[in-house]
Amino acid sequence: MSEPDVASSDATNLTTSITRDGDDYVVNGRKWFVSGAADPRCRVVIVLGNTDPEAPAHRRRSTVLVPMDTPLAAMYAHARAMRLLGGPDEVHLRAVARRELKPYLS
Repeated sequence: MSEPDVASSDATNLTTSITRDGDDYVVNGRKWFVSGAADPRCRVVIVLGNTDPEAPAHRRRSTVLVPMDTPLAAMYAHARAMRLLGGPDEVHLRAVARRELKPYLS
């Protein structure tokens, strides 16, 4: 959920977007403190992003699962707290599109 340029404990101000494009979902944004994302065993990250900016505040966001081997799911700045393998990492998602990305929409 956390992002480097916003108050990360407040989900109402997230900037990451999740947009439907035909059968795909396009995810754009930066996530900060993604615990364990640099661990070689990590195969997927759960991304929270805005899917409906016009909806009431509590219904604007959805989650998607992004496989770490997705093209353009780039890992940056292995800035680990105390250099622990499970420490926080930063993940940038630019125009990630996969048919397997299914947001949870209630």
